[in-house]
Amino acid sequence: MKLHQVAAFTFGLSVSALAIADSPMASLEFYSYKSTIIKDLKKHCDINHTANDDKWLDQVLAHGNNRLLLNNALAELKKNDRQKYDATINEIQCPSAGA
Repeated sequence: MKLHQVAAFTFGLSVSALAIADSPMASLEFYSYKSTIIKDLKKHCDINHTANDDKWLDQVLAHGNNRLLLNNALAELKKNDRQKYDATINEIQCPSAGA
């Protein structure tokens, strides 16, 4: 390989490594926010345990304006505005116990 080909190959590896390195961090951040929201929703809805958090969250999202409220809660959580986040969580309609 010529020097310019080696340099281009090395640059390509560096860019790929950065993209891969960013991906797990983004995933970790997403799951951290999701975990916080589910924990706080369970507290708000007085739910101690559900077999599947994702199914339960789908039930929450199916109620009225909850999808918009959860998007707002996520934005407030990312901005670290705990007061607005808590107020938004408290507006969410909880699914019935039999749902």
